[in-house]
Amino acid sequence: MAAFFAPIESYDFHIYYYANYPPSRLEAIQLKNKIFEDFAEEIEKDDLFIKVLRDETVTGPHIVAYFEVDISDPASFLKFFSWAQLNHGSLSILVHPNSGNPFKDHTINAAWIGEKLPLKNPEDLKAYIGKSPVPWGYPNRQDIKDGFYDKPELYLKRPVYRLLRKGPIDEFWSRELIDSYKELLKDYKSE
Repeated sequence: MAAFFAPIESYDFHIYYYANYPPSRLEAIQLKNKIFEDFAEEIEKDDLFIKVLRDETVTGPHIVAYFEVDISDPASFLKFFSWAQLNHGSLSILVHPNSGNPFKDHTINAAWIGEKLPLKNPEDLKAYIGKSPVPWGYPNRQDIKDGFYDKPELYLKRPVYRLLRKGPIDEFWSRELIDSYKELLKDYKSE
């Protein structure tokens, strides 16, 4: 089985959009929907994760809203990278490895599809070298395998969702997912 060159464990695709500009937001939603259509097999096998923030607050070194595609399988990476080159439209995509050095991963070891956007205070990423996960980011694959999405105490600290299904055609989040999250937090806070 093929593997990424060590120490790279996986790749992230940050798909940027302008949340307050309806055409950009709609384009991002449509791209998200197309990913679910075109990569159903990879999603089903957990080779490809789609992750969104609970809201469109800009976090970490990013300057605009984004959703993320996380890929651990080299063949799926190749397929998705080439697909993204042809389907990104006007959206910018930061593609970076996960090697344990988020500074280099997001800067000198990153690739861009579409227009390259600046990062906000990338030097701050140096504080997280060798640490995983970064507090503002998505959970890593090990966190997910260890039950991240089953532990409300982790949800309280991390503003993320893993999209397990397509959800509404005109939105990032399914209402059912948000309602289940609110119910989970309510139960957790009442203990």
